[in-house]
Amino acid sequence: MHLPFTYTVSDNVLVADRAPAFPLHASDFEKALARVPLMGPGEITNSVRGLAYIWAILHDDRIRGNDW
Repeated sequence: MHLPFTYTVSDNVLVADRAPAFPLHASDFEKALARVPLMGPGEITNSVRGLAYIWAILHDDRIRGNDW
């Protein structure tokens, strides 16, 4: 869908404005990061919570730079 979102981070927890009831812990990002590059969020379906947000953030050029 490619809908924009914003987020806040506090105490190793990320809260997306579109899903405030589902905070994402840093450990979810660590699990996904161990598996990058990923072709899409479906590759981490059973590994993390908030997979679409995690995938989008980890694959944003402003976050990843030229890492992969």
